[in-house]
Amino acid sequence: MNRQLPISLAVAFSSSLVLAACGGGGGSSTAANGTNTSPASTQLLGPVQGLGSVVVNGVRMSTLGSSVTDEDGHTFPQSKLGLGQVVLVAGDTNPDGLTGTATQINLVREFSGPVQSVGANTFSLLGQNFSVDTTTVFKTESSSVPGSLAQILAGDYVEVYAVRQSDGQYLATLVEEQSGKASLESGIEGRGLVGNLNTTAKTFTIGDLTVNYANVMVQGTLANGVAVRFKATQDPVYAMNGTATIVANSVQVKGIQNKLNTRTDQVEVTGFVESDAGDQNPATFTLAGLTIDVSAARYEGLTTLAVGNRVEVKGVLSNGVLMATKVETEEARESSRGGRYEFYGVAGNGAYSGNSNTLTFTIQGQSVVFSRAINQGTTNVCGISTMGSTPYVEVKGVLSNGVIQASKIECKSANRNDGDDNDKDFSGNRFEMEGVVSNYNSAAQEFTLNGTRVSVQNTRFKDGNLSQLSNGDRVEVKGALDANQVFQASELEFED
Repeated sequence: MNRQLPISLAVAFSSSLVLAACGGGGGSSTAANGTNTSPASTQLLGPVQGLGSVVVNGVRMSTLGSSVTDEDGHTFPQSKLGLGQVVLVAGDTNPDGLTGTATQINLVREFSGPVQSVGANTFSLLGQNFSVDTTTVFKTESSSVPGSLAQILAGDYVEVYAVRQSDGQYLATLVEEQSGKASLESGIEGRGLVGNLNTTAKTFTIGDLTVNYANVMVQGTLANGVAVRFKATQDPVYAMNGTATIVANSVQVKGIQNKLNTRTDQVEVTGFVESDAGDQNPATFTLAGLTIDVSAARYEGLTTLAVGNRVEVKGVLSNGVLMATKVETEEARESSRGGRYEFYGVAGNGAYSGNSNTLTFTIQGQSVVFSRAINQGTTNVCGISTMGSTPYVEVKGVLSNGVIQASKIECKSANRNDGDDNDKDFSGNRFEMEGVVSNYNSAAQEFTLNGTRVSVQNTRFKDGNLSQLSNGDRVEVKGALDANQVFQASELEFED
């Protein structure tokens, strides 16, 4: 479906999309010219698009000191974070609106359970249809090498992070294959909008899935159209016609409106144009119950909207309505920022191929290919392909089949230049690493982390102290690489 809509016409977005909220509490203020003068309270909901901090919706948030949990309260190390994962980040953004500090990161899975069927570029799970493209990330428990849909078979247990599209199907952003049912972090689960509610039979549908809730106490009030999350212990029953049935042991009425801190009033939403809000107002549309008014919005990258377009909306939340100030396409946003995916950290395993004129390396465990190296007159960008060299770089680009196709590589200075001992403004050369301590030298106060030398001579410690540091500890460090390629840690957090 590709129905053209006038700009002022109401449109709707899905429930599992990128959302950022800034402003509200925390003592933030705005100058007379409208420029932010202090950090703003922030919520970000969407797929992870970068590491070395965590990048969500183009905002780079420091993760040091933040907790990583799922919706059931399970706690995870920072290493759990990866591309394509849908997360809800709470914290504060800096005046530039592009950097900040996270206090809490919540994982938001869409569905998990046994795969129903697999097609050429699609698969089904729990009565829902998922499409995949070159940006979909595939992971397995046993391998860090990017996978593909070809590895997924009917009956495999997977956890899926996804974005709902205008036709009710989903675009999978991350598919994590598990070794078995017991490996699913929250068991069998899913979310969606209630349809065909039958209070006598105690059933409702989500897509082609029938959920039986006869044996549970529903948290909230069920009604057609409300967003819910369900869990189950028994596998679903899949029918030949593509439908599925499951017996729930938990049902919660829970949508985006339940995730938002209503005191934050500056929001950013990205998703697929779906339909109008159904309120006869040509200037409004909805996002899982959130009403958005576009009557005063300006547009970038488009002049008309079509059902299925993926766009980004920014605005101010007022009395439960998002008053949009800007609507732009993802392509326009990507062009203005140099790439949809961003990585910050030490580049390693560099190699230049004369046959393909490409530079390959890894950063934050992610494989990167840079095909423009020869066009820049060098085969050794930032010293990456020099044997043993591990320079600090910033990489921006696009994701294609698990590999970042870099459009920009920026060499970062090793000199501290922000004059801020609290190190909160990400001035040029700050980044974060997470891993397990090895080769600890207590006399030199140094250790190795992911192959990089780390100095903790002038480091603030969280949840522990220097005397407790030892090999095998899982830690996260924040700081900068010096001219001798030693990471000078300004902060270190012990992780459970």
